[in-house]
Amino acid sequence: MRLGIFMKNLGENETPFVSIIIPMYNEEKTVGECIEAILNQSYQSDRYEIIVVSDGCNDSSEEIVRNIVKSANKFDIKMIRQENQGAAAARNFGAKSSRGTIVLFIDADCIADFRWIEEMIKPLSKNNVVGVQGAYKTKQKEIIAKLAQIEFEERFRKLQQTEYVDFVGSFSAAYKREVFEKFNGFNTKFVMNEDVDLAYRISSDGYNLHFNPDAVVHHLHPESLSKYIRIKFWRGFWRTILYRRFRNKAIKDSYTPISLKIQVLLIFPMVFFTLSSFIIRDLLIFNAWLIIMNTASMTGFIRSAMKKSAAMGLFSIIFLWARAFAIGGGVFYAIVRLFFKDEFLNRRKEKIDVT
Repeated sequence: MRLGIFMKNLGENETPFVSIIIPMYNEEKTVGECIEAILNQSYQSDRYEIIVVSDGCNDSSEEIVRNIVKSANKFDIKMIRQENQGAAAARNFGAKSSRGTIVLFIDADCIADFRWIEEMIKPLSKNNVVGVQGAYKTKQKEIIAKLAQIEFEERFRKLQQTEYVDFVGSFSAAYKREVFEKFNGFNTKFVMNEDVDLAYRISSDGYNLHFNPDAVVHHLHPESLSKYIRIKFWRGFWRTILYRRFRNKAIKDSYTPISLKIQVLLIFPMVFFTLSSFIIRDLLIFNAWLIIMNTASMTGFIRSAMKKSAAMGLFSIIFLWARAFAIGGGVFYAIVRLFFKDEFLNRRKEKIDVT
């Protein structure tokens, strides 16, 4: 088969052994379906292992996994446990406990397509690619989830504009083991964006990362605007912390549309002019122009939403403004914490709730 042909380019005489790491923290609603999808893959069943890492779960997640382990006799699957330390530490623990030449990461709320493993490792056979990013899809019907999916599709289109990327999200990620270990895996100081940090470190050192849109996992996006806003606030916060280390990425990267960066940046002068207008009312004119400019930068996204329905297109305007303010708020909060040299940024103890 063609699978065997391209595997030889990896320097192996047989299909490479793959380790799939699933970090889990109170995922009783989704982890069972996640594992079942990985047990049902096109990839040779005796050439991959599944390692579920319980990050101090206190719901029924562990019991669900134990029952699957007992019944999945022909598969190499196990669960290991650590005290709650976060997803980054859980992934690293799982990788250390694995034995594959390739390590794959998937989140416990994702459902992998039938050919996911095969598609994830395929790019690793060419052009010295050491890491692969897969793609999100969703079957959800809620308007916020659909808009979140449009957002990801916008980012995926940007990833496809270049052969090599600087972004690999841990929801669907593959790395050659030697490279993952060389860079010491995920930085456990990050609550979010630890996957982006790893991809930045690897790509900045001259290694090639690749996006494969055919390596699909289905994901449960936020269904409420409030939850979406909370997630975006903290993503804005942690991405700002990351940009302190990789300042060139704040200007341009292979994942974030320029339009989004413009939308977030314009929030700051808008807030300034709004507050200053209580003293100088003429400044409201500048604010009006900024609102027009910001809304104009949203037109591409709005058109994509309009293709779904007129109602979704109209609501996407509210969605995009909420996103810009949420990320901008996270950026501002990070700048304040950095300015005061908050010890919070040098430790990994504080738990962030985005549920």
